[in-house]
Amino acid sequence: MLPQTHDPDCKNDCLKKHTLARMTAAAQRGQRNTTGYYSGYIQKRQPVGKFALRQAARNLKSLSHSIEQRSHTQQYHHVACRMLGDLEYRGHVRPATEETNLAANYKEKDVCFAEFIRTFQTQAFYGGTLLQRLRREVETVGSEHTTCHRVRVPMPGSRARDQADVNFDDSYGFRGNDARVYYLNPWEFTKIWGLEELRPPSWYQWKGRTPLTQWTLDGVLYREQLAKDKRMELPAAKPKVHYVVSEKIACDNYVSFPSVAATDFLRHRFIMVRYERPCVPQPCKTPLPHKSMNSEEKCRILSVYLRPWTLIYEQSTAHVPHLKNLDAVISDVLQKRRLRGKQAQPIITPIRHSFALAWDDYRCRYVVSVHAARLIKSFLLAQMDTSAEVDKDEEEEEKAKEPKVVVSTAWASLDKIKELLHQRSANDMTKDGKRRRNAAAVHASKDLTRDIWYCPMNMDEEAEVVVCKEGSMHSTKEALPAQSGKNISKDNHRARSPPKLYYRGKEKDHGLTKKSAEKWFQWLALKGLDSDTRRPRPKPNTEQQLCIRRVVDRCL
Repeated sequence: MLPQTHDPDCKNDCLKKHTLARMTAAAQRGQRNTTGYYSGYIQKRQPVGKFALRQAARNLKSLSHSIEQRSHTQQYHHVACRMLGDLEYRGHVRPATEETNLAANYKEKDVCFAEFIRTFQTQAFYGGTLLQRLRREVETVGSEHTTCHRVRVPMPGSRARDQADVNFDDSYGFRGNDARVYYLNPWEFTKIWGLEELRPPSWYQWKGRTPLTQWTLDGVLYREQLAKDKRMELPAAKPKVHYVVSEKIACDNYVSFPSVAATDFLRHRFIMVRYERPCVPQPCKTPLPHKSMNSEEKCRILSVYLRPWTLIYEQSTAHVPHLKNLDAVISDVLQKRRLRGKQAQPIITPIRHSFALAWDDYRCRYVVSVHAARLIKSFLLAQMDTSAEVDKDEEEEEKAKEPKVVVSTAWASLDKIKELLHQRSANDMTKDGKRRRNAAAVHASKDLTRDIWYCPMNMDEEAEVVVCKEGSMHSTKEALPAQSGKNISKDNHRARSPPKLYYRGKEKDHGLTKKSAEKWFQWLALKGLDSDTRRPRPKPNTEQQLCIRRVVDRCL
């Protein structure tokens, strides 16, 4: 440290405190430590490289059979690429900076925390646990409830409280019938609600929070014993024994578990708390539907993830069934039963059990909320588990299977098309404007288009095909109106014949006429789409009706 290089505004008198001898000793000590650190690692044999080289040698043995018939140059090229590729991609280890970052930002429940920087909160969604619980409920005989939890008791002589763990399927299935959580599916529940472990009332008073628990009679006496225990030999207060959940919780963001036999463990140990901001569910060990699954397996996964269900038989309904009855079709469950009195016996069909039918019935008719419907739509749109290249290959395969229609165009030579498009009559030579001069070419191009598209194809004799003739839509089976002695123009023919549009069927089944279109338009303008249970929409306004009218006229 020299006066020429030191800051003149410094008031700590560094030039006298930090002498040259002390700085030299510190520098030498640092160099000695650094030399020992680096030289020790340089002299050590790295086992990672040895193992990678051994694996690369094994791979060369399997390569020798595939290159026997190649030339020496090709063999050298393949061996070099294989050896360098194995050593480069399999012999790498993390550098010290990456190891330090992974160790400093390690989280047991979030392996992506160190490298996946995000500005939103995530919550783990264990879908595999839900599917395993469904399998256990189906295999269980009767209405026996099985809860899965674990309690870790501290060592004797410790004042630490017991540590309890609860599975995700229990925390959701035994949530109760409170209106705030009853109609939520597992994905929504993970997004909005979580669990908080209950503490003794004294802990909440010490934190300055509203107590969520209250002392029992045994807890009041045990509290006095804890106050006299100066050596801290007594264990901490036990839930359900010394304190229980408060029956009257003032905060709306907390929901306690119901008081039933199946929730005897959960009720006084945990409480459901609403997040201040919704979290993003992060699937962990969660099977997702993909194309290789059949419809029953796909709908089973979707029903467990995106439909509300419960594990309490007493609180199950048709819209929120028990997990074991999740495959029952809701429409069959909600059949009208016979009332008291002299009434006709209704025909009651048996309840069908199929995940595919139950999921379609729920999705089309009985979605419990608008948010749930949006969630289902976004969840299905996000399931792009296969690449776009695979989808493209499948589309190409389907197109290759379609029968190809061969249209004979041997007559359409270049000279023939030029002759048709450039022919003129004697009247066209007059100077009456561009439109009159090119009239023959326009009519010739119309005839050429009609000849190209109106070709016989291998179709069923009963099928009706729409073709374009003289600028109007006609069916192949529909005979043109007979012409009388008078010369009827094309415009008069189009004005007199009713416009029709056929969809490869008979008119009474699939045909769209002006009368049916007018009837449908009046119904739409009067009622709208209020009868749609998934997304009710009001009747269209004046501008929308005008737009729909134009579309209908265009179709006709």
